[in-house]
Amino acid sequence: MGNLFYLKVADAYRKSRTGELANEIWAYKHPDEMINYSDREYISWKNSLTHFLNCVKAAGLDDVYAVFEMKTPISNKAIDVLLVGYSEKYENRALIVELKQWDHIYTENVFDANKVYIPKAKESRRHPCKQLNLYAENLKNHHSGIQKAKDNGISVVFGKIAYLHNCDNVHDLCEGKYAKWSEFNKYVYGKDDFNKLAGVLRKCFISESNDSLIQILDDYDAVMGDEGLSGLRKAYSNEASLSMKKDQQDIVNFVEKHLRIQKDNPHKEMIVISGGPGTGKTIVGIRFILEYVRIFNSGKNDNKVIFYQRAKQLRQCLMLLVQ
Repeated sequence: MGNLFYLKVADAYRKSRTGELANEIWAYKHPDEMINYSDREYISWKNSLTHFLNCVKAAGLDDVYAVFEMKTPISNKAIDVLLVGYSEKYENRALIVELKQWDHIYTENVFDANKVYIPKAKESRRHPCKQLNLYAENLKNHHSGIQKAKDNGISVVFGKIAYLHNCDNVHDLCEGKYAKWSEFNKYVYGKDDFNKLAGVLRKCFISESNDSLIQILDDYDAVMGDEGLSGLRKAYSNEASLSMKKDQQDIVNFVEKHLRIQKDNPHKEMIVISGGPGTGKTIVGIRFILEYVRIFNSGKNDNKVIFYQRAKQLRQCLMLLVQ
C-alpha cells in the first residue's frame, strides 16, 4: 500500500475531533511542506470532514474505510472522501463524496449550469454534481485496478453524494436554472439533512472492512478502459465530418508509421504534439489511440495507452504514451 491515505471511520472520526486528521492529510498531500493553517483545503479538512464523519459514525459504519483526497487517474483533481465497503446488495461498494462549505446557493445570473458563483470567493466553482460525474467516469474508465478487477469478473459499484453541511438552500443546486441536475436531488444534502444522510449511509453499507477493494483501488495507474475507448470512438465519429487539415493528416501518418515500427520492434515511446488553441490536437490524439488499438490489438482495448492533455499559459501539448 502506498498510493492511498485511508482509515476506518471510527479512527478517522476520532482524529477529526482533535484536528489530527487534517494534519495527517496535509502530510500526505504536502510531505515536504509545513502546515498552512489558513489554507482553504486545510480549513475544509478541519470543518467539512468533521461534520461528514460525524454523520457516517452516526450511521453506525465504524469499520467502513474512508479514503481521503484520492487523486483521479487522469486528472490533478482529488476526491474529498471515498467510502469503501460492502452493502447487502453489492460485494464491492464505493461512495464518492463531494464536500462543500458553501452556506447559500446564489441562482441569480446563472449562465452556465455547470458552475456555481461563490460571493465570498468572488468566483465561480464547478457544480458539485458535475464534479461527482467526472470523478465517477474517471474511476470507472481510467483506473487500472478497477479495469483489472473488471477483466477478472469483479465489479465495483459506485454511488455519489454531495454534502454541504452549512447550506440552507442546497436543493437549489438541482432546480430552476440548475434543472439539468434534477436527477441528483436525492443525492445532495445540506444543513438540515444530517439525520436523512445518516439514514441513507446506513442503507448503503454494512459496517465491515473491505480490504480487497482497498487493494483494487490502490492499483493506481491511468489506463484507457473499454468504456473510455468507446467514448473516444464516438467523439471521433462526431468530428469525422470535418476533414482533417493537411498538417493533421501528416502527423497521423507519421505516428501510424512509428506504431507499425514499434509493433515489429517493441520499445517505450512518447510522442508529443504541440500547438496553439484550436489547432486540432485533441482530435489528432484520439485518432492516435484508435490507430494504436487497430494496429496492436485488432481494434480491442488492452489498456496500454495513456491519453494526457494539458494546457499551461500559451504552451499546450498532447502526449501519447505507448507502453
